[in-house]
Amino acid sequence: MKFFESSLALKRLQSLIRIHVDSFNFSISQGFFFIILFIKNSINFLKNKKKNIFFELFGFHVSTPSFYLNKKKIKKIPRQCRELKVSYGGDFLIGIASLFEKKKKGFIFRIGEIPIMIRSMKCNLFYQKKKQLTEIDEEEVEVGGYFIIKGQEKMLRLLIVPKKNTPLVCSRINNVQRGDLCTSLSCSLRSVDRVQTSRTIHLHYLTTGSIHVRIVVKKKEFFFPIIILIKSLNEISDQQLFECLIKNNQGDKYLINRVMIMLKEAHQFCDLKERLKILDFLGQILKIAFPENLSNNVKISEIFLSKYIFVHLGNNRKSKADLFFFMMLKLVFTQKGICLEDNPDSIDSQEFLLPGHLLLMYFKEKIEISSRYDYSFQYQNIGNLPKGDTLPLIEKKKLYKKLIGKVFGKIHHGIFQTISTGSLMINLDQELVQTNGLSVSLERINFGRFLSYFRSLHRGKFFLDLKTTSSRKLWPQSWGFICPVHTPDGLLCGILNHLSFSVVFSSCNPINRGTLIRYFNRYLQKLFFSSPKKSTIPLIIDGKIIGFAPKFSLKNFVDRFRSEKVSNIGFFPICFEILFVSRFHSKSFFPHLILSTEDGRLLRPLKWQTKKKKIAFLIRGEYEDFLRNSSEIELLGSLEQNFLNIDNFDYQINFIEKFTKGSHREIEASSIFSTIAGATPFSEMNQSPRDIYQCQMSKQSVGTPFYTFWRRDDSKSYFLITPQIPICRNKIIQDGLCLDSFPNGFNSVVSVISYTGFDMEDGMVINKSSIQRGFSMINISNSIDLSITSKSFQKNKTKNKFKEILFNRNFLKIGHTIKKGDPLAPCQIMKNIGKKTKTFFCYKGIEKTIVEQMKIFFCKTEKIEGERNIIKLRSRRRPSTGDKFASRHGQKGVFSFDYSSENLPFSDLGIIPEIIFNPHGLPSRMTIGVILESIAGKTGALHGVFQDSTPFRFGQNRPAGYHFGEKLRKSGFQFFGNEILYSGYTGEPFVVDVFVGIVNYQRLRHMVLDKFQISNFGPRNSLTRQPIKGRKSGGSIRFGEMERDAILGQGCTFLLHDRIQTSSDLHSVKIGIKKGIFLNNKGQLFKKEKGNQRNSEFHRKILLPYVLRFLVSELSSINIKIVVFSN
Repeated sequence: MKFFESSLALKRLQSLIRIHVDSFNFSISQGFFFIILFIKNSINFLKNKKKNIFFELFGFHVSTPSFYLNKKKIKKIPRQCRELKVSYGGDFLIGIASLFEKKKKGFIFRIGEIPIMIRSMKCNLFYQKKKQLTEIDEEEVEVGGYFIIKGQEKMLRLLIVPKKNTPLVCSRINNVQRGDLCTSLSCSLRSVDRVQTSRTIHLHYLTTGSIHVRIVVKKKEFFFPIIILIKSLNEISDQQLFECLIKNNQGDKYLINRVMIMLKEAHQFCDLKERLKILDFLGQILKIAFPENLSNNVKISEIFLSKYIFVHLGNNRKSKADLFFFMMLKLVFTQKGICLEDNPDSIDSQEFLLPGHLLLMYFKEKIEISSRYDYSFQYQNIGNLPKGDTLPLIEKKKLYKKLIGKVFGKIHHGIFQTISTGSLMINLDQELVQTNGLSVSLERINFGRFLSYFRSLHRGKFFLDLKTTSSRKLWPQSWGFICPVHTPDGLLCGILNHLSFSVVFSSCNPINRGTLIRYFNRYLQKLFFSSPKKSTIPLIIDGKIIGFAPKFSLKNFVDRFRSEKVSNIGFFPICFEILFVSRFHSKSFFPHLILSTEDGRLLRPLKWQTKKKKIAFLIRGEYEDFLRNSSEIELLGSLEQNFLNIDNFDYQINFIEKFTKGSHREIEASSIFSTIAGATPFSEMNQSPRDIYQCQMSKQSVGTPFYTFWRRDDSKSYFLITPQIPICRNKIIQDGLCLDSFPNGFNSVVSVISYTGFDMEDGMVINKSSIQRGFSMINISNSIDLSITSKSFQKNKTKNKFKEILFNRNFLKIGHTIKKGDPLAPCQIMKNIGKKTKTFFCYKGIEKTIVEQMKIFFCKTEKIEGERNIIKLRSRRRPSTGDKFASRHGQKGVFSFDYSSENLPFSDLGIIPEIIFNPHGLPSRMTIGVILESIAGKTGALHGVFQDSTPFRFGQNRPAGYHFGEKLRKSGFQFFGNEILYSGYTGEPFVVDVFVGIVNYQRLRHMVLDKFQISNFGPRNSLTRQPIKGRKSGGSIRFGEMERDAILGQGCTFLLHDRIQTSSDLHSVKIGIKKGIFLNNKGQLFKKEKGNQRNSEFHRKILLPYVLRFLVSELSSINIKIVVFSN
């Protein structure tokens, strides 16, 4: 592991997964604090005025995972949980302040355990260095970001959701179905507060010119005219409302006409003169969605306006009305054709629901349900106490613990199951894109596959069945954020995407809006207004309109924003997103200035070009200080980059662009790729589908998934015995993230020639001597779990019985070779009542294996107590005919034949190729990258250096073929990599030169020994007596109707008889000749005749499938008789 001596490379690797850890840290620290504030502000806690009882929730605490051994507290580490198959969790404590008999006392109760994310602030590996990790047998490169549930590694997905607190106008066909007057155009805003309470408000444009608001309250849908909602928020007259909408757009007859229509329509529904009458009108409509005990209509409306209308603004009614005005104007101008619609399927209109936010939503909903628990004190011990009675402190604590256990005891229930199954175990009263498939099990086939889980994005199961392709498209707005090639082919194409390796997430706390208002007042002074004026545009920060300013003054002000953002002494954080839109042409986006500081947004780094000469004279003194201390790197958001002028690279800039200079500049061309796609050499030279295939095959290749293999007990793991670092390597990815410490391939000499008939149709011929020397040899480890539960200990009272059997009796030893059917460990099975028979756990595999390890653990938890015994088996596999191999350019092939080295062609230097590849596999696939890799690999092997194959390094001015070809020519080889080869049979040289080079190949996990299926006489179904299917149960492949027709077409009747009857359910049965039936008058099968007794009918023995006899018996039970034939 010398590759990770650089701590910078390890930090870069951990930055890929940092957002998972940061979001979990936020949920268990600040998130619990926000939940307590939410509960105190909105919920009346448990009270009993008659007995002077009051409970107040004052805090939550999550402890680090630990256990007790001999009354000593010992830290629990993830490695122990994997071995013992238990969950990695910490104690969940709750603080309760109680007022009992005018005495206030605080208590802390342990509710249970909640899962702890690896490498989070509550994990025992937090801030552990490499040396400390290796001392406790943990991975040296432990990046974390996942949970351990019952010994399995689980990860919560990144869910794609609409951008929060941002109005989006889009046209959908489904909007027409909302009502008779609804059009396809709507404006929606997903409002989210700090506790992740989510409420979406939709503004629908009607055919009459009016606008209605659609909102869902407790799964019931309501429509309201927007004027009624605005007037219910504030005491505002019709004239004031009209001026607020028209002031910045005076003379626009289209807008004036629409506002007048909305005012007339609102007056037809209710009296708009008094706010109380409007609230009473809303309460009458909303009453069906609220509990029956809320009978006051005004109170219902106040709760509705507070908890369902723009929850991110709290109780600020003026800001809510201003946001309604902004959404109305944006919707009307989009309908008029002045403004453009937003694209809900592009990345600039989306953000991500992080794992920590999902857990915070779960805890918030659970705690809210528990705190609203209607506890009947009069039926409990507390309620039965008279007023004058007093209890000792110990008795009070027991009594409180019983009460708190009933109220809060189920908070942690379901969280382990949610992460384990991926299904949300609670009904959330808010929007969520999906409630299933939230988690995924991590497969460590290789390290690249492990990393790709944390960078994957799934749109959701809903989009799989859609017939439209808009949700699968790669939009131009995704440039630099979503990898263009790392997506699976088939059903999930475009649905499951992966982030580019340079993308990071915003994880900082939002800026205080009051501080930002003072900042505007200080620098804009008289140009900053609290209400709209002529030629002003709104200033929005995190979904709240804080003021208005003229367009001309904001252009220079945005430059100051950006300079402070990249400055080391600036006020704004680096993840600050600045979006300034000022309309310069006829059709553009709605003009505004949006400042986003919340978490969950995508960001990517770019170089910032300062333009010091142009803007130094605008603001003196302080502005120059920001420029002196500024950084070159700025993080830009997905929506922000669409309105900036970003320069490309020097060798890609044309003649006209050389004389213009943008505000930003790309850092590296290959930063648009993901971690897997960025490791493909010369990927820009290949056809795009081949790069897509390579991303899938790289995650299926056998490599080095981890290094603590002696401590891991995975059910199945693969290890490449002789991995090699590729000679052609992408330095940006493999040096920057140190992926060379986890290689998953091997360098091999490949000759492109049609030498034998075994290389047709992607077949590969491999040198037999190379296989004998260990070419692509792998180890496969399987772990067998033989556990003994606590019931066995109580009955037999024999602790460590397994150890006694294995070691004292020399039953099984490390290094023993076992084959199929060999016993592994003895066991006892109850055959009859009171009788026991001794049997054995036997090895069921096909190939011979070696006993690598035997582990015996004694596990004792709250629910489980017993002995866990693991036998780890190791088998070594050489390549066998039918195994799959692939290059790093999406060209997979099947190993078809192993030729002896003396029959293979050889070169002047005596080099015999290890792989023979058919030349017809290159032109049709258009994989020019594999040709360049072959030449570059050959050059690197001759000079003893690694070659840089990072994409976009070569262009028209510097062709890659000439660069490496010239190095080959200087080394004494041909310019294009061809060589003279001699036949292994005759020793004569070939007429044509053969292309020979070195290519890095991968061995895939798809092997014949794991997939081939054959059984001469396997297990049968006890009901139908037919062979069962399935490789695991020893069954066969189904011989169906189409196979039967193919055999009949060839006239192979005896073969058909053997497959369908002799090898299946052929059965002999007696039949009555006269009546042609199987059953007698009593409904029973004919039996053997005794002595000279003869029935009136003659019986005959015939052969037929047993299923027919089974069908006759079943039909007879419903009084249906089957006659086979009749005379």
